[in-house]
Amino acid sequence: SEEEKKKDELKDDVFAYDEDYKQVHLFRVPVAGGAPTEAGRVTSGDFSILSYRLSRDGSRVAHHRSPTPLYGSAGQSEVWIMKADGTDARQLTRNTVAESAAELSPDGKWVSFLSDSSETFEPYYNDNLFLVPVEGGTHRMLLASMPHEVEDASWSEDGAALFFTANT
Repeated sequence: SEEEKKKDELKDDVFAYDEDYKQVHLFRVPVAGGAPTEAGRVTSGDFSILSYRLSRDGSRVAHHRSPTPLYGSAGQSEVWIMKADGTDARQLTRNTVAESAAELSPDGKWVSFLSDSSETFEPYYNDNLFLVPVEGGTHRMLLASMPHEVEDASWSEDGAALFFTANT
């Protein structure tokens, strides 16, 4: 902002660590380029978008919302789904563990995601692969007996399989 620029010029911009954060939101810009504008703003509010993945047809966005963009808030992030224009946003998980890599299945019925938790969302486990229905409901862990950490996952083109990398 202009106020922040002025403070920077005056060297009056000192603040305690993690006190001067700004919420992180999604914007849409033309492929041809250009700066984000309020007209292209997709999300707004007192939360941050930590990560997102656009559905293959471009109509919806699976994403992670957190109260702040700070590292210490990661355990308060949740999996959400919304239309690509930011409307019809719905929270799919409610827990106290960090989640990542949310992705909508090609048929639009499931969201896959990773969490460093047990099936009951107890923390301090290796990251594992989970599914939750887009319409809401009970999540399920897919690889409960696998001893390795899942690092990333993505749906196959036909949605019949999930490909993942694991740290062994």
